[in-house]
Amino acid sequence: MIRLDRPATTAKDAYDKAVASIRDSSARKPYASASVAVIRLCSDYDETARIGMWAGLTSVLFEVPGVTDTEMVDLYDKRFRRSVRTKEIRNAILNAPSRKRCPYCGEGCVSELDHYLPKTRFSAITVYPANLVPACHECNCAKLDYSPENGKPAVLHPYFDRAFDLHWLVASLNPSDEGPILEFAVSQKVADPALRVRLETHLDVFKLRDRFRVWASRLLDKESQQLINGYSRKRTTLRFTASEAQNHFLDLAHLESDRVANSWEGATYQAMAESDWYIKDYLRLI
Repeated sequence: MIRLDRPATTAKDAYDKAVASIRDSSARKPYASASVAVIRLCSDYDETARIGMWAGLTSVLFEVPGVTDTEMVDLYDKRFRRSVRTKEIRNAILNAPSRKRCPYCGEGCVSELDHYLPKTRFSAITVYPANLVPACHECNCAKLDYSPENGKPAVLHPYFDRAFDLHWLVASLNPSDEGPILEFAVSQKVADPALRVRLETHLDVFKLRDRFRVWASRLLDKESQQLINGYSRKRTTLRFTASEAQNHFLDLAHLESDRVANSWEGATYQAMAESDWYIKDYLRLI
């Protein structure tokens, strides 16, 4: 999971370029007349994001005068997403993440733009860059039109939330008949109950517990085989003791966590280092 700088493109620039792509002047007129209102509502969105008051939002607050919700959705689907005029804006958002990694999960390859607040319900911000998040296909499909409301906490917003910089993702390694199993969760060190609920929601909405478990299982299998059989280095085989293996995992955990605060790799290596059962009983290192 990765925090991103918000897009540099302003609400006015994005909206005006999308509207300008409408060739029919009569069809373009209602959108042009609503420009001031749309920009004001985008500013309201920014303030909401800044103070984190997502639960108080309703779709009524983001209705555009003189333009229906369907017409605003069409502005994104038929204009912003396809127009040459807005191509540079789209590409800037899609290419923002380092190594093209999805900010929601930290692993998938960015391929789509997700509306943080769904365009079908919050029409005024349908082409607002600060509401458009570069995402992988899996995260976009998992989230669908999820939006915060009473009883439904907001998922983390890559442009506004500071929780991406906190170390809160942890994993535990547990024995089973089929071998080691990793479980991912929010650290007990997160004391703020509201933040804790949001972090849990983020993991649940994007199905990250299961997805992390699948990715981590591959990493675990690879590391396990190398430690059991020995690491091959320059035609020699290196074998670790229990303490050497633990230090090896801790070094990798720190390396991954320094790169991304809440990487599943970092949490996985940390869990491997902390599990005496895994190192001494499963790997049988002394």
